[in-house]
Amino acid sequence: MYHFHPLLRWYAVQSYLNNQLLTIVVNIEMILAGNIICGIPWGIFQTLTTAYAAEICPAAMRGYLTAWVSMCWGAGSFLATGVLRGSLQLGTDNDAAWRVPYGIQWVWVPPLFIVGFFAPESPWYLIRRGRQADAEKALRRLARKDFYTEETMAQTLALMNHTNEMEKIESENASYKECFTGTNARRTGIVCMAWVIQMLNGQSITQYAAIMLRSVGMSATNAFNYNMGIQSVNILATGIAICLMGRIGRRAFYLFGTTSIGACMLAVGIAGFVGTKSTIPYVTAAFLILVQCAFKVSLGPTTYVIVGEMSSSRIRAQTIVLGRAVYVCCGIMVQQINPRMLNSSASDWNLGAKTGLVYFCLCFVWVVYIWFFLPETKNRSFADIDYLFQKKVNARKFTTTPVDCKFSCSFRSS
Repeated sequence: MYHFHPLLRWYAVQSYLNNQLLTIVVNIEMILAGNIICGIPWGIFQTLTTAYAAEICPAAMRGYLTAWVSMCWGAGSFLATGVLRGSLQLGTDNDAAWRVPYGIQWVWVPPLFIVGFFAPESPWYLIRRGRQADAEKALRRLARKDFYTEETMAQTLALMNHTNEMEKIESENASYKECFTGTNARRTGIVCMAWVIQMLNGQSITQYAAIMLRSVGMSATNAFNYNMGIQSVNILATGIAICLMGRIGRRAFYLFGTTSIGACMLAVGIAGFVGTKSTIPYVTAAFLILVQCAFKVSLGPTTYVIVGEMSSSRIRAQTIVLGRAVYVCCGIMVQQINPRMLNSSASDWNLGAKTGLVYFCLCFVWVVYIWFFLPETKNRSFADIDYLFQKKVNARKFTTTPVDCKFSCSFRSS
C-alpha cells in the first residue's frame, strides 16, 4: 500500500517539472513526450487521493465522497475550459495561446506540496505496517478533541487489526484468473460494462464541444463560451446526484441517464440533417448541456458505486483494475474517433451534428443491456449480493428475491 506524504510530495514536484517541459517544447514530438510523462503523476493523483480520502473519512461519508470524485472532475473541466477561453484573446499568431494554459498548471504544485506535507497519514496504512502507536496518533488527530476514550480507542484499533487480518485471508492467493471463473465472470463483466457505458454513451462529445460547435458553424469565441456553459452544470448536477444517491437505485440511475443521453443524441443527429446553418450550432449546444446534466446526475457518480458493489470482496482489487483498464481502452478509442467524426478537414469524417446518431445507436444497445443484465444492489449487503450471484438470480429480480440468511452466512464464511 501507499505512503501518502512522500508520494504526493514527489508527484507534485514531478508534475511541476513535467509542466515546465511542456512550456519549452519546440515540436509536436516534445509535446507528446511531455504529456506521456505528465500522465504518470496525473494517474497517481486519480487513484491515490480517492483511496486516501476513503481511508481517513467516517464510513457514513464514503458514499458522498465517492460522488464527490465526479464533482471534482467537473470542476476541473470547468476551470480548464475557462483558461482555454481566456487564451483565445492571446491570438493565433504566436505560441502563447497554447503555452500559457500549460504554464498555469504550475500554480497547483505549491498547494499540493503543502497539503502533502501537513496531511495526516492514513491510519489503515499504519495498521498494515504494524505501527500501532502511530495509528492511534493519526486517529486522534482525525477526530475531534476527546472523541476517543482509552476504551473506544482500544476497540477501534482492535477492529482495524481484525479487519486487516480478514482482508489478508480473503485476498490470499487471489488472482486475475478468478475474475473470469464461476459467478465472478458475471460480476467482472458487469463492472467492465459499467465503465464502457459511462464512456461510450455520447457524453464524451462534451469534452470536444468546442470542436463540434466550430464544425457546425459557430464562431470560436461563442464555441468556447458555450463550452464553459456545458461544463458549468457539472457541480450543480453532481450535487443533485449526491442528494438522490440514497433514494434512487443504481439500475434506475443508469436507465435514466442512458435513455436521456440517447434522446439528446437523437435530437442532435436529426438537427444535423434538417437544421439550418444558423440553428444547428445553438440546438447542438443546448442539447449538449442537457447531456452533461443527465450524465452528472446519473452515470457519472453512479458508476463508482456499481464498481464497488458488484465485485467480490475476495478479488475486488483485481476486478476494479480490470474494469479501469477497460475504461482506459475506451478512452483511447474515443480520443481517436471523436475528433475524426467532428472535424471538418479533408482527412476527417466531417459528421458534425450527425455524430449524435452514432451515439444514439450505442445508447439503445446500452438500454437493452441495462434492462436485462444490470442488477439492482441498493439496500443489499455484500453478503446478500454474494448470495444472489451465487444463486444466479436474474438481474431484474435482484430487488424482490428473498435471501436465505443461513445460506448467506455459510457462503460468506466458506
